[in-house]
Amino acid sequence: IAYGNIVLDLRNRTVRIDSILYRNFPEKQFQLLTILVTHEGETVSRRQLLRKLWKKQVRDKNLDVLASRLRHRLGNVGGHLIGSVRGRGYQLLHSVPCPIVI
Repeated sequence: IAYGNIVLDLRNRTVRIDSILYRNFPEKQFQLLTILVTHEGETVSRRQLLRKLWKKQVRDKNLDVLASRLRHRLGNVGGHLIGSVRGRGYQLLHSVPCPIVI
């Protein structure tokens, strides 16, 4: 799947942002990024994310920690693309959507 300059390879669990390839994503981080990419810049509510990422009830803080770790993993190139919408949820920040299926 792709959104702008972000390309996810679901089979190999890799992420390419511009020319940088990221490998070995932890499962939950990859799932979070996949959800945000498939929502193409829309805000995904905390409640939706918690339900999709964890089958059991967990604290909201788990989601915040997960988003923080994802930002850290993507570093300077992609970390700024994960936006939080105070009191609502998270969204992928990117201005040029380009839907492509791989």
